[in-house]
Amino acid sequence: MRPPKGFTLAEMAVVTILAGIIFSGLAAVYSTGIKVQLAGLRKTVVQNNALMGTKELQSQLEQATRIDQPTGATANGTIQGGINVDPTDGSIMNPNWPAASPGKKWFFFCVGTGAQCSASPNKCNAPCLLEYTGTLAAAAAWPPAWPACGAAGGLLLAAPLSTTTPFTRPVTNVVAASFNVFRKGSKDCNDNDVNSELRAADITSNVSFMVRTKMPL
Repeated sequence: MRPPKGFTLAEMAVVTILAGIIFSGLAAVYSTGIKVQLAGLRKTVVQNNALMGTKELQSQLEQATRIDQPTGATANGTIQGGINVDPTDGSIMNPNWPAASPGKKWFFFCVGTGAQCSASPNKCNAPCLLEYTGTLAAAAAWPPAWPACGAAGGLLLAAPLSTTTPFTRPVTNVVAASFNVFRKGSKDCNDNDVNSELRAADITSNVSFMVRTKMPL
């Protein structure tokens, strides 16, 4: 009885090559699937952050009794205003609000590129939406000392943005905003070409709204 015939070196080489091709294809499919999932996750995170940031901006504006900026239909990069602040002379409107510590509340929204914009996912300081808030004593003069946009203490609401001037004020008691939020900022800052990176990035959220404040028309 003849012993079973084994594989030749040539046959083993062919099998090894075929197995390598098959596994390379499977690895590529797996890698692509992971990239798609990560891209979807990043997109969802940016959308949720933009939604929460927009809601915070709208909430402050809906309570606003005074708006200092923007002043008209010309596009602006800041919103400055107050709650419980008289729109004419800056005095306190309700001396008993809030109950715990009566006073005037100020808010400052801006689109900047300072230190507060440099965190992920906005590594290259592309425009970002920041919020600053504070309070003034009832007798304190108005306006407050507005912070510099991008200074420490700001809350990053959305980034990166498509414009640095998204705000307008079509009528006295209405503030409007319009901007796009991208999925990513630049991965490589060495070329300092943030704009080309943004043009290549996906537009994840289009934000456009008009809010009526508590100011008289």
